[in-house]
Amino acid sequence: MSQLPSNEYAQYTLKSHQPTLYNGASNGKSLNRHVNGHITSFNISFPVLTASQFAELDGFLTDVSTYKSFTITLPDREPQGVATGTPLVNGALAKGVTSIVTDGWTISQTGIMKAGDLLLFSGHTHVYTVVTDTNSDVSGNSTLSIQPPLKEAIADGESLTVTSVPFTVVCTNDHSSNVQAPIFYNFSFDVKEVS
Repeated sequence: MSQLPSNEYAQYTLKSHQPTLYNGASNGKSLNRHVNGHITSFNISFPVLTASQFAELDGFLTDVSTYKSFTITLPDREPQGVATGTPLVNGALAKGVTSIVTDGWTISQTGIMKAGDLLLFSGHTHVYTVVTDTNSDVSGNSTLSIQPPLKEAIADGESLTVTSVPFTVVCTNDHSSNVQAPIFYNFSFDVKEVS
């Protein structure tokens, strides 16, 4: 799978889409329920580009169009936690769970992962967010609370990517550019996560 040629964005807007069913009654009580299907979408804008920088991005996005998936790594979303070791899933996990037992972390670390850190399971394409700070114990184990709930079952021993986590995305519309004569370009496009 191809990677976006540059991650030096001027700006990106991140949107989290979590389908929710809402049922409100006349007595003021309500029932809300999440529906499986969470995705993340982005609008990505680049700084003023030279003609050669623009040509590389334009060629890439023209090739992938709106039907080929590719990966994007967000430059400012490296872990805030320690995030060291070789983390693995400790025990098979069912679809829909939000508590993940892991091992292989550097031992006895406070803040091994922090709320807002991203992770990706090997062999899967959906990115998950850690929602509470967690520590590793004297054996290098740590239980992570994540959202959204697992979209697929995870096998025991699967590895976790916790740094430079790639989002697998597709373009959701045609990309656009604003040319400032003679040689500078403003450039933006929209993508959404795919699983």
